[in-house]
Amino acid sequence: MTTPKAEVETRVGEFVAKIGFAKAMKNKWVKLAEDKNSVIRIAEKVVDEEKDQLSAFVTDPSLDSHDKKVVEALKKRKLLSIVS
Repeated sequence: MTTPKAEVETRVGEFVAKIGFAKAMKNKWVKLAEDKNSVIRIAEKVVDEEKDQLSAFVTDPSLDSHDKKVVEALKKRKLLSIVS
């Protein structure tokens, strides 16, 4: 499935498209076409592990019950902040 890159940017916004596209390429969900103006979907099924990890924090906010590497990775991306 091929979609013009400009269409993706207009649908979700340029800022979100930039961050989301980089993460999607890292996870090998999408790639750029040869002409650099189209996005090609690679993955049949997309599984967003970070969403699942964040949902786990909503159900159980205790830091002791989560993996330290996961906590640090989410803090680094500013998806999680620790408040005491």
